[in-house]
Amino acid sequence: MSTINNTRELTRREFFEQYVIKDSEELVDTKPYHTFLVLLVAVEMLGKMLLGETNEKGKSKRAFVEAINDIDALSPYRQFNHERTNYLYELRCGMAHSLSLTNNVTLSLAPDKNDLSNGVIGCRDFLEDIKKAWNDVQNRDDLNVNLDEKVLFVNNSITGGTATSIAQNAGV
Repeated sequence: MSTINNTRELTRREFFEQYVIKDSEELVDTKPYHTFLVLLVAVEMLGKMLLGETNEKGKSKRAFVEAINDIDALSPYRQFNHERTNYLYELRCGMAHSLSLTNNVTLSLAPDKNDLSNGVIGCRDFLEDIKKAWNDVQNRDDLNVNLDEKVLFVNNSITGGTATSIAQNAGV
């Protein structure tokens, strides 16, 4: 991380390791709902890294499903793929857009262990699978983005809070 004019610049790698992995490890036991939301969005981020796509509107589902289908560490979640959707993606949409579960999704959030055959995703198990997926993605030869490209700029000079802006071509 470098700082220019009181603004920190983070690479994709720094962002994912700090704000997805490390922060989720700190929150998983006390805030599993919030952690689960971050992890669901992280699946989409990983898919965008594989596809080399930016934040182009309408591409989130494609990126999410790509990550589930193409990253071996996420293979247990392929069972949520259905003809026209992925139920885990539907859960992500409900949580990310309205901070609630969608009506047609019956997955349960459990604090620890997966019981995927019964639609239960344990937050801690999901975090461990995301960490494995991140390791897989970092080591891929066919990765379509530069993980060390600066993509997130955090301005630390605003009183009472932090303002962030993400470059449109960030791919995260």
